[in-house]
Amino acid sequence: MSGGSSESILRLDHLFPIGSDPAGYQLEAFRLSDEALTLVDDWLHWLVTDAFPAESVLPTIREEFAKLA
Repeated sequence: MSGGSSESILRLDHLFPIGSDPAGYQLEAFRLSDEALTLVDDWLHWLVTDAFPAESVLPTIREEFAKLA
């Protein structure tokens, strides 16, 4: 597919575990940017520990989304 976007949206509500069976997933050439990977790492830290990592942007993002409601 030519002319496609070089960016996309990652929905954190669409994350789900995968098993260890190699037929259960397919590796792609795509990867998250360093900024996006940091955001996912921060979100997983928050999910597991119920606390935001130091200097995380997630509290600000959460506050801004709350203003939209």
